[in-house]
Order: sequence, then C-alpha cells, then structure tokens
Amino acid sequence: MKQLAKLSVALLLISQNIWAQDNLVLNASFEEIAQETRGQAYMENVAHWYNANKRQNTPLYGTPDHMYAAKRYNGTTRNDAYFKPFEGKSTAGVITYMQRVRDYREYISIRLTKEMQIGNTYEVSFYITNGNFTTFGNIGTNGFGALLTEVPVEQRAYEPLYEKPQFMIDDIFYSTEWQKITFKVKADRAYRYLTLGNFLRDYYIKKRYYHYDVDPQSYFYIDNVSVVEIDDEVSYEEEEPIVTQQVAEPEKEEVLEGRNVNVQNRFKINKWSITIKVWDRKEVDGDVISLRYNDRWILRNYSLRKRKKKIKINYQPSKDNILVFFAHNLGEEPPSTAAIMLKSGKEKRYMNIQSDMKYCGAIQLVR
Repeated sequence: MKQLAKLSVALLLISQNIWAQDNLVLNASFEEIAQETRGQAYMENVAHWYNANKRQNTPLYGTPDHMYAAKRYNGTTRNDAYFKPFEGKSTAGVITYMQRVRDYREYISIRLTKEMQIGNTYEVSFYITNGNFTTFGNIGTNGFGALLTEVPVEQRAYEPLYEKPQFMIDDIFYSTEWQKITFKVKADRAYRYLTLGNFLRDYYIKKRYYHYDVDPQSYFYIDNVSVVEIDDEVSYEEEEPIVTQQVAEPEKEEVLEGRNVNVQNRFKINKWSITIKVWDRKEVDGDVISLRYNDRWILRNYSLRKRKKKIKINYQPSKDNILVFFAHNLGEEPPSTAAIMLKSGKEKRYMNIQSDMKYCGAIQLVR
C-alpha cells in the first residue's frame, strides 16, 4: 500500500510538472505570493505578475488587486461576500469600467517563460467572474480581452491601452460564477508578454446594471491563466472564441415574453460536455437571437453571421436540458432560422432551428 501511495504521488507530481512545463504562464493561479494578506493587496504581492502601469500605487493610477481568501477564526474568509477563488486561495482583480472616472482601466501583465514561435498555434485560456452581487461587480460590460505583445505595454496613468488585443468579448458579460474563456492564436510575431483587461474606451462600452451601488463599476476576477502550444497541423474552422456559459441575467427580467417552446429536434449525447456552433445558414440578413439553456441565458442579443459562434455547455442530469432559441427579430426573410452543430464525444449533428415572435424553437439533449 505504501509503495502504491508513493507511486500515485510520483505520477501526480510528474503530471503537474508536465503541465507546468507546457504552460508559458508562471504562477497561473496567483498562489505564489510575498505574504498572506487580510484579503486585498497590490499586484506587487504576486510573483511574476505585475501592474501594467508600473508606477506607484496612488489613486491617480490604475491599481489591479491581489485578492486573497484569508480564513477567519470561524472558518469563513474575509472575501466570502465578494468572491471564491476558482482554485486555491488567490485571484487577481481588475476594474474594467468605472462610472465616476472616465476611461478608467486596470491591467495585469506577465512575461511568458519563452517567446511564442512564429507560425505555431497556441491556446490561451483563463477563468473570469464578476463576483457575488457586491460593490466589486455590479455592472456587466463588453471589452474584456487578452493582448499578446513582443515588448511590455505600459499605462501612463489609468487610460485604456490602445493596442488591439488578439481576443476581446464583444457582448455584455456578467456572471457570478467562474466561466472559462478559451481562444486559439497563430503567432505572427515572437510574442513574449500577456496582458489582461478591458481594451475599449468608454465611448464603445456596452453596459448593463445588475445591482445598485453608490460607486458603480465593472470588476473582473481572474484565475487559472494558461498559454499552451498546440498541434499546428490540426485545421480549425473559422469561428469565434469560446465563451463557456457566459451570461447571467437581471433578476426581474421577463424571460421568454410568453412565447411557447417548440422542441424541433433531440440530440443524444455520450459525454457530459457539449459543443455548440451556431451561424446564419442563409444570407446574413440581420437575424438577432438569444440562446437559453436550463433556465440560464448562454448567449444574448447575438447577430447571426456566417462565422460560427462556439459555446460549450454541460449536461445536467437533474434538468430538462432544453436549448431554446429566442428570436429578437425575423431578419429580412422570416422566420428566423439558425444553423446549429452539436457535438458530444464522437456524436455530431447539424440542424436547422426556426423561431418567430410567437414561439421559440428548441433542441432537447438526451442521454
């Protein structure tokens, strides 16, 4: 038994080392810190990561946070009211919009362990959440993104960075749960630095208020960041980056506006994870849809395009697992018709779903 236990530990350490070697991001979960805090500190407390403005921490400059879940004597943590880390005890936190200060932004940056090789393909991923209904996150916005550069970027104060990121969330994002963001990039330069934050000026920000606060702002917690080289011989369809179960909704919203749900297809799955791709199967004519799955919006007010939108969801045994297509308009050629591809393990199906202003087309997932 002791030998088996030693072998298990050895295999675990080997697997962790392999993962760490593959990931070009050191301290991916912000756990290596100078000292445990009472809950909040500057990024200088975190190994390898740094504040993109590289200046003194005063109210005149962007000051991203190291958020630490310090245990209290009763077992709770100081930050229970605000957030729970995706893993471990720490996260990073940045303000991405502030109502009282125009164009206020915060960014965190890190130097990758080695340069990205030109022509090679990399998968970048991280987890984000807006926290738990508090002053740290009561506004949903678009614009959060990831920027890869050859040299360090630098803020002068708290202004938005003007470099164009390789990835940016176009739609309003708001979630009180951790959501994984993943995208692939083929390196066209020898990128060495990664920066995370909101890259839009206030003029281009789309926002939605979810809760009242005396100092309204949008705040993103960040955890478990990775940049990993992948097989560049694999061909990928042109598609938008993955946003996993991204959208939460206002509490008092009327959900389907009284429309009936018409289950038009069923899809049998053999894995718990399901990949969805949705696009306009005809000429792009202005169809705008939302997708709802198990009583949550996973896509809101999306204009169908030829380019495929990719989303990942998980099968939930205790739910009906019905994917509902809600049409906000009918485009130029009614009814609103969306092409959809569902993939679970080796099972893959293409379908067309129709919705109009009286009913919502739907697909039920069965196992």
